[in-house]
Amino acid sequence: MTDKTQEELETKIARLEQYLVKLKAELEKTRLREQHEAIEQIDQYLHEDDNLTSDLEEFWGVLVSDMREFFDHRKKRSQHRH
Repeated sequence: MTDKTQEELETKIARLEQYLVKLKAELEKTRLREQHEAIEQIDQYLHEDDNLTSDLEEFWGVLVSDMREFFDHRKKRSQHRH
């Protein structure tokens, strides 16, 4: 192998190594971005779940109160008839 050929190969290897470093950095950047997006999605889901749970608790409280009122009213009406 001539000195020129060896030098050309070393230059190509150096360029490829630099390119590989850039690719690895881009891969890491992409991985971190996707990780942050996944965390955001989980956070959004949990927030929506909290809202749903809160709404359900509120609905259940109103339903129980209305049912008690309804049955108390029916019980009082039936007691007045007897």
